[in-house]
Amino acid sequence: MLVVLVRHGIAEDHNPGGDAARELTAQGRTEIREAARGLKRILGRCDVIGASGLVRAHQTAALIAESFENKPITTVESLAPEGDVAATISWLFTQSLNSTICLAGHEPSISALAGTILSGAPRPFIEFGRGTACAVEFLDLPKAGKGMLRWFMTPAISRQLGQS
Repeated sequence: MLVVLVRHGIAEDHNPGGDAARELTAQGRTEIREAARGLKRILGRCDVIGASGLVRAHQTAALIAESFENKPITTVESLAPEGDVAATISWLFTQSLNSTICLAGHEPSISALAGTILSGAPRPFIEFGRGTACAVEFLDLPKAGKGMLRWFMTPAISRQLGQS
């Protein structure tokens, strides 16, 4: 299983509907669209796309889905900013071991998830700027501390790959 963690793109600062309704900005949409093309070049395929229930993460996932034949997006509530890392790992456990999964989420939960699946502890030792992505591979069932970091990309790198 290959799990690609992506922090949502640049979002508006405020929305009358509250934090959950904040949308990607025009710049955020453009940058994520380019980065998604870069992910397509690197991954080749994505079998499952998941996102938190917040608008900006869902929009990020939708732009990723465009690069992968408009795969449907699954809402994974535990990817929310203060989401439950153990619940996300449990959700991964339900997916096929041969799948490539892209997950769009938020800080601080995306860093805590990366820290947990790589080291076994929810230490955010990888900094996820907006649009940052990393790939973690599991050779067996997805469990805390059993993931192997395959790559880490800043948004600028993934956008460059998407433009070339």
